[in-house]
Amino acid sequence: MNESLGTSRSFHIFYYPTFRFAVLFFSGPHYDGYPFDGYGTVLAHAFFPGGGRGGDAHFDADEDWTTEERTVSKYRASVFAVAIHEFGHSLGLSHSSVEGSLMYPWYSMEIPSDFRLPIDDRVAIQHLYGPNEDRLNQSRFGLSDGKAYGKGF
Repeated sequence: MNESLGTSRSFHIFYYPTFRFAVLFFSGPHYDGYPFDGYGTVLAHAFFPGGGRGGDAHFDADEDWTTEERTVSKYRASVFAVAIHEFGHSLGLSHSSVEGSLMYPWYSMEIPSDFRLPIDDRVAIQHLYGPNEDRLNQSRFGLSDGKAYGKGF
């Protein structure tokens, strides 16, 4: 049983108009061809978007998970830090060779509460889904928080 999460397995399915994915915790083999190794080494894996299990993220239930920290060490793993990396895969991102990127293959940094997505990850996600039109319009018209500032407003 995973004490920090209060359960040995969690199951959540998220539905959006064009995207569905599940977040699951498993121990050992779990019928996807990528068995977990128990405590240590492999923390999670996720599948690229598509049919069937596409977009799903699987976490190793045998890890020492925490929701109180935002880093991964050899002793415990942050659900948040691992999830944002795995959800990158769920959205279609591959690993990056840029250290400091969320999609770097090894968890190597603490995720601060004021974290901004590194440029490498922003470029990759915008390549797949396009830029954030709301943000483009805000900067184009001098808006930052929905209020008008200068530039003729």
